[in-house]
Amino acid sequence: MNKIRLLSVFSLIAGTISAQQTIDLSKVSLPSVKYLTLGNPGPAGKEIRINNLYMDEGGIPKLPVMGEFHYSRMHPDYWRDALLKMKASGINIVATYCIWSLHEEMEGELSWEGHLNIRRFVELCKELGLKVHLRIGPYCNAEIKNGGLPDWIVENKHLKIRSNDPLYLEYTRRWYQGLYEQINGLLWKDGGPIMALQLENEYVTRGMIVSHLMNLKKMAVEIGFDVPLYTMTHWMDSEYPKGEIVPYAGFYIEAPWTTTGKEEMPTSNFEFFTYNRLSDNIGTDIIKIEGDVESLSGENNDSPFFTCEVGVGSTTFYHRRAVVPEELAGEMINLRLGCGANLMGYYMYVGGSNPVGKREPSNLPDHGSVTIIKHRSVNLEH
Repeated sequence: MNKIRLLSVFSLIAGTISAQQTIDLSKVSLPSVKYLTLGNPGPAGKEIRINNLYMDEGGIPKLPVMGEFHYSRMHPDYWRDALLKMKASGINIVATYCIWSLHEEMEGELSWEGHLNIRRFVELCKELGLKVHLRIGPYCNAEIKNGGLPDWIVENKHLKIRSNDPLYLEYTRRWYQGLYEQINGLLWKDGGPIMALQLENEYVTRGMIVSHLMNLKKMAVEIGFDVPLYTMTHWMDSEYPKGEIVPYAGFYIEAPWTTTGKEEMPTSNFEFFTYNRLSDNIGTDIIKIEGDVESLSGENNDSPFFTCEVGVGSTTFYHRRAVVPEELAGEMINLRLGCGANLMGYYMYVGGSNPVGKREPSNLPDHGSVTIIKHRSVNLEH
């Protein structure tokens, strides 16, 4: 009798579990796929095309893995070793900031030598079979003084930085032109590894997002930056140049820039499966819409869910040194994939140090910025 009761209980439990796991997909329709018209997709058989859901290469859908590595913050003797480690760990796209203030510290004196030799860096990526995503600014943030804008630009009282000011745009054009001359022939369409270009970074000036980003893109294309993918970081507002530039998202486990001391961070939207592509602990707390972060919903978006700043570790600040269990890294990755991310971009993937400049103060990180730099470091040219 007891055996019969026990079997009945097991049957009831099994039936309950079975019912809980039953999902009816009979009425689920497949999403439509619409390709964006961006730059030159590249050579036949290797075309990179972007649609509203994913990237494909040679007609085959891909889920790329991107890692951030700033060539200017590491001695070139160590580039190969770092890149090989990235490739061995599964990275197939190297994202790198081109920091204007390091290349043109003094007006009119562009430098491309040593740790600033971007052509050598990109050619090395090509040799090792790694794609390259250039993040060319002019403003990068990049945890460096002025966000990578040279002092002589910031101190110029005749222009307004990060705006459509004609003089600022003309200086930006000069920067783009100098950079293009260094990487000419290494774009994806030429058989090179450069397949994407990021314009500006974290640009959130209301009413100017579309016009400013499009001015930057127009200049870049006119100069010759013809690539399959144009991107922007997208923290705070769902306004962006649709069909022209793909917005990238970012998510961090721990955000010491939003809290201090031992104060616990409240549960936030990025810790759940959600259509919202904006993490509310990465600066989105600055702009609120009706008491909540404005949503960049994947339900009505014309661009794929790409990321460039997935942080799976913990940045150390003087005022906050949280201990993040390593198991959370996998959970963060699972959450992003579960929410539909189709390009995983990790920041930072390879560390480094800010080089000491010719001027004082040197290129120290901005106060309050996220940074892996602990001090002024060494002069990378010696």
